[in-house]
Amino acid sequence: MADIAPLEVITATPWTDPVVDRFELDPSGQYSRIAWLPILGPTSWLLLGTISQHPAHEPAVAWRLADLARDHGLGRPDRPGFVVVRSLRRLEHFRLLRFEATDRALIRTMLPPLGAGQLRRSAPHVRRMHNLTFPRQQARGA
Repeated sequence: MADIAPLEVITATPWTDPVVDRFELDPSGQYSRIAWLPILGPTSWLLLGTISQHPAHEPAVAWRLADLARDHGLGRPDRPGFVVVRSLRRLEHFRLLRFEATDRALIRTMLPPLGAGQLRRSAPHVRRMHNLTFPRQQARGA
């Protein structure tokens, strides 16, 4: 995991992945809101939606972390435990964002479906929605 604590600016470019992209799950869409939001938490999910939308229209987009935080009501970067930094680390943990360098990251513009372990820990309504969206995975026990 990249050390992003001293980071002031982040430049995001699209993370293309033919395996994930074929599912066409929009980071701001219904599946994402119902399935990924409880896993990521509201702050990380909101940042994912914002950051992932811009590279879809531009080859790369740069944000000052202080501006990204301000624009999402997340506090100031000079405070301990800066929420934006924790949220970016969370996105990286779930492989939705990948740092290539300290200030450059790839961001998924399409999300993967939840994995089997995530589904087992999810609420029943999330599993039902997932099984309706991906009926063949249900037959395989995912």
